[in-house]
Amino acid sequence: MSGFLFLLVIDWIMHRTTEQGDTGIRWKMMRQLQDLDYADDIALISSTWTQMQMKLERLGRNSDGMGRKINIDKTKVLRLNAMRQDPKI
Repeated sequence: MSGFLFLLVIDWIMHRTTEQGDTGIRWKMMRQLQDLDYADDIALISSTWTQMQMKLERLGRNSDGMGRKINIDKTKVLRLNAMRQDPKI
């Protein structure tokens, strides 16, 4: 039962994190892909560095509010087709 409750909490956190606007990538004509989740692994997807920062800040707030913490040591960033130099990570 605890695994099921964990998944419910993660689903709620991700729903709250991605509900505020178009910060993903175009997936279908009228839909955006915001994140990919598998068990306790989460991949956030954004078109711009600014959108990713906003999404990460919301994820941090929502996670803290539910008693979850983001493990900074396990957090990775993957950038594809970067057009300009963003601030260092």
